[in-house]
Amino acid sequence: MHNHEEDWRSYPIESDDEMGFAMTDLGWTEAPHSHPWCVRLAIELNEPGPQGLGSTEEMESLSAGEDEFLEAAAQAQAIHVARVRHGGEVAWFFYAQSEDIVESLGQVAAELLQRDISAGAQHDPEWGVYASILPSPAVERWMADMQLIDTLEKHGDPLTVEREVIHYAYFDDLESAEAFAADSEPEGFEVEIREPDEEIEQFGVVLTQQSAVDMDTIGAITQTLSERAAELDGEYDGWECALVKGPGGSNN
Repeated sequence: MHNHEEDWRSYPIESDDEMGFAMTDLGWTEAPHSHPWCVRLAIELNEPGPQGLGSTEEMESLSAGEDEFLEAAAQAQAIHVARVRHGGEVAWFFYAQSEDIVESLGQVAAELLQRDISAGAQHDPEWGVYASILPSPAVERWMADMQLIDTLEKHGDPLTVEREVIHYAYFDDLESAEAFAADSEPEGFEVEIREPDEEIEQFGVVLTQQSAVDMDTIGAITQTLSERAAELDGEYDGWECALVKGPGGSNN
């Protein structure tokens, strides 16, 4: 139907000092003009708990009905883009060809989920609601860190063993690249500045340091480097390292 590859990711969100979680299809890079209506269907959780996220048992009890409900939405040509748990409710977001789908889709959801449904729609041809649900730069960085850490763990890496970790950042001008390098060098990084070439048109800064890669350690480093790069109108582009195996750590 559209030139789109699904990329469902789960990540934390924070609003009004309350924690929440979103499960979002990040694969949409352009808003389909054929689906300009944002449809929101929501239920209140029976047992929201102190954080308003509901219990595992309640979410599992909804799962079978949710699968059928989402299948019905797909058959009605509605595009499911996100599910958000926050503030004692679960909300599903869709984009549809017409607002006329709201009533029928709400009825199907109520029947399959066995819950009262709050349903509404708004004209949103630019998919602004979808954009508002997408992860912030800080959350994107956290997701990237976690993805790499998960890969290392699956291969037996203890994470807490120090090893050579290489970080990358890019800038439009040499002055910014040099400033980023100068600010980072006192923190124990070996620094290399790379000139633009045919593949990468920006100035690159490569930082190398011995460090562990558990989330507490690497997360603090990537947060500092990301914020520093952003202050210089640059972009931090992640890190890489060799796999270390075993309790004492042996490179592989």
